Amino acid sequence: MTEFKLKINIGDASIELEGDGVLVKEIFKDLKETGLGNLSANIQPLKKECIPISNDVIEPNDFSENESCVVSEKFPPIKDLIIQGKLSNEQDKLFVISFYLSNYGRDVVIEDSIRDKFKEMNLWTKTASSNFKTNLKKLIGDKKVLSSYGENSYSITQCGQEYAKTLIFAESVKTESRKNKTIKNVNTKYELVDLGLNEEDKKNIIDLFSNKENLNNLEKTVMAANWYKTKKNNNTVNKDIVYSILKNGNVSTAFSIQDALNNAKKKNYFWKGQNKGEFQISHIGEELISKY
Repeated sequence: MTEFKLKINIGDASIELEGDGVLVKEIFKDLKETGLGNLSANIQPLKKECIPISNDVIEPNDFSENESCVVSEKFPPIKDLIIQGKLSNEQDKLFVISFYLSNYGRDVVIEDSIRDKFKEMNLWTKTASSNFKTNLKKLIGDKKVLSSYGENSYSITQCGQEYAKTLIFAESVKTESRKNKTIKNVNTKYELVDLGLNEEDKKNIIDLFSNKENLNNLEKTVMAANWYKTKKNNNTVNKDIVYSILKNGNVSTAFSIQDALNNAKKKNYFWKGQNKGEFQISHIGEELISKY
């Protein structure tokens, strides 16, 4: 019996054949004619193994039974988010749980899986149960961060991807007892900050707000944030940035900009930023001022 050894390179793949010369030639002939098709029955599938990007990375298997191994972000355990106060209401909890269960927005998530995860994490309270369907509808219709995908199935929208990161990577919120809570100073101070504006920018802001006397304070705030995003390519504002934009546009600032920002966030015109006091205009906020 003549021993024969043959090595074949196809792109990044490499195949070695060794054994009886006649058999090796037969297999090589099949490879040339039919590719790997005839050999597939004898090839054992490789076992999936997750290769962590770093020790801090939370793989999808740490949260669900999804076997996907590709993780592009370092997402903390969802329990940590709840302990840190980043998920302050049932709707945010529902959405972030959906985001994690969907393999960080890559897959479809089933309604029953979301409900089961709430129960597993001891979050299935009477309030969570009674508002479950309503919150799902709001996440789809109002916030547009979820999309219905067949009956009782959902996928994360593009806006939802960004919203999830905003919630997950936001600065932790420290809760205080009411007894120790200080009275808020109604006379909030604002500072002019250097936004790197040139003369053209200043003229643009003045033109933007001219002949818009009917704008309410909330709309002024949202419009300033939208200008900052579109013209300066920065989607994060705070009270001082909004104040500086309005002052450069000769717009009256005789109102509480901080309250206007907070009220706009309650209406989903803003999402909370990564740091305390920061806001990011949402697609809903952009739609609000698109009519002007």
